[in-house]
Amino acid sequence: MAHSSAPAPDNLSAARHFGFGIGAIGLGLFSAVPSVILLYYLTEQLKLPLELAGIAAAAPKFWALFTDPAIGRWSDRTRTAFGRRRPFLLGGGLLFCACFIALFSLPVLSTAITTFLLAITAYLACATAYSMYAVPYIALPAELAANYTERSRLMAQRMGWGMTGILVGSAGAPLLVEAFGGGARGYSLMAMVLAGVCLISMFFPVFSVREPDATPVARSAPLTQLLKDPAYIRLALVYLLALTAIGLMTASVPYYVVRDMHRSEGDVGMLLGVVLVIAIIATPVWYKIALWLGRPNALLLCFVVYAISLFGIYLTQPDWSALIFWCALVGIGFSGLQLIPFTMLADLIAARNAAGDDIAGLYTGAWTAFEKLGLGLGPLLAAYLLKLSDYERGASVLPVFALAPAVVAVTGVVLLLLLFPKRHVAVT
Repeated sequence: MAHSSAPAPDNLSAARHFGFGIGAIGLGLFSAVPSVILLYYLTEQLKLPLELAGIAAAAPKFWALFTDPAIGRWSDRTRTAFGRRRPFLLGGGLLFCACFIALFSLPVLSTAITTFLLAITAYLACATAYSMYAVPYIALPAELAANYTERSRLMAQRMGWGMTGILVGSAGAPLLVEAFGGGARGYSLMAMVLAGVCLISMFFPVFSVREPDATPVARSAPLTQLLKDPAYIRLALVYLLALTAIGLMTASVPYYVVRDMHRSEGDVGMLLGVVLVIAIIATPVWYKIALWLGRPNALLLCFVVYAISLFGIYLTQPDWSALIFWCALVGIGFSGLQLIPFTMLADLIAARNAAGDDIAGLYTGAWTAFEKLGLGLGPLLAAYLLKLSDYERGASVLPVFALAPAVVAVTGVVLLLLLFPKRHVAVT
């Protein structure tokens, strides 16, 4: 007989909210650092050709399509005195931090192919360890919170800390590389510092979260239920486009700032810092807008804001000061594209759990796979478009940095309108 979590308490204490939410710093860091500097690290530091670098940056994301649902299913079935999610949080957090340091401490080997194989292996190990933490962690809100409002509060807390992690990773990584003198030493020391931050944040949920007791339910959801759940598929496809738009823009930032704007690598961190500070400020605003308009309508608005901001950059070709202004607007849309899909996922899982299906780990495992796929498609598209645009011969990066992700965001608007015709109702 399958097991499901017993009913969660109606209200969680502020300490529980904090202890759960702060664990998202590590998730935010890992979603940000490879998205922002991994492609650049592979081409400029490890000297890989753009084609190989794009594959190395994307392949582990496709690997997640297999590993993440399996990890989710595994955690659904786990029963220990320490809980079913927390053993994964502890083991996954430790392993991830070690792999993260290794990823950014790679040597340049004798040939491009051997360096490529080493890089892709290191990234696969890092991504798998990350999944061991992220999948059970993201499953927890639907089990810890008892109602729509409480889930919204818990997800807002998680996304606020997640945005902090993205800020530290996006802005901090380039600044740390520059502060440590650049080169192999700069990247390695950057990874050590950020891995330490991840380790501290990831330990908080391990010791502060108290999982509800497991109680029997009538049935267990098979893996094939994912493909038979149209609400889940609709939401995942929209989220995939959102993350592809984000990943394409962030992967192009270092090339645009350094090559087109003739700024330093530290300025990459400054520009992304603006995006993320505004995103953090906007998170509680999107939380209120989503309650007021309904989550699908709020998500539609996020896509529109994100697309308009990027089109503005492309059409005005701004100087550095104006670029900072436009990127602040990008941060507003970015914030909602991160927050709202996760709250819709938590609503969907809660509805399925209420129907007697123990699917939180399974659904979040597939979700993180879609997340990685979107963030992997971004750098892969960036590498392909950079190669297509003759970037290596000095062509402008602006179309890749601004126009391409804007077009992806517009596609997200169209898809959302088609898949969610009744946007005032819940995702379930």
